[in-house]
Amino acid sequence: MDKNPVNTFSAEVNGESINKLRPIENESSEQAEVEAAEKVINAMRYYRQYCLMKLKRRSDAISK
Repeated sequence: MDKNPVNTFSAEVNGESINKLRPIENESSEQAEVEAAEKVINAMRYYRQYCLMKLKRRSDAISK
């Protein structure tokens, strides 16, 4: 699996991942909501890491 935060974030929020969450019929709707929330939280964490890396690179470029 690609560890690049940008690629991981894109994979988490693409339409296929979102559509896979909708047809869960064997589990309770509460469990499905928990799983969906966990996926969103993980995607946000990866995006935060990506933004922090960009800021660090800009900061390093400015300080040189």
